[in-house]
Amino acid sequence: MKKYTLGFIFNSDLSSVVLMQKARPDWQKGKLNGVGGKIEEGETAVACMARETEEEAGLATKPEAWIYVALLRGPDWAMDVFALVYDGAASDVKTLTDEPVAWYDVAALPEHALFNVPWLVQLSKDVITNDKIDTATVVYK
Repeated sequence: MKKYTLGFIFNSDLSSVVLMQKARPDWQKGKLNGVGGKIEEGETAVACMARETEEEAGLATKPEAWIYVALLRGPDWAMDVFALVYDGAASDVKTLTDEPVAWYDVAALPEHALFNVPWLVQLSKDVITNDKIDTATVVYK
């Protein structure tokens, strides 16, 4: 089973989120998604999230700062979804790969976001602000 992470980085008032314009895989090409990637052998999901954030967006984050949001699962893959509130300057986010990262207005996400990004962003905000939510699991066929 392939294992991945996906993370949504918010500004302090949760009005903006960092998204990446994907170049791969082909089915995501040109679409916006959160940061993240494949979990390496022996790596925890949250350690992967911190590593991928530094590699893709230039932000050094501590694994314990990430909030677990959900598990997305398919027949041969699993993805842990995380959220982070970033209190630093917006300009700290930098594109470090061929997949550009930028801040986007949460209330007006672009139409070229991946199909599940809008509701995952809202779920992430809800988990950050509502201590009554544990986690969610979504199973794709």
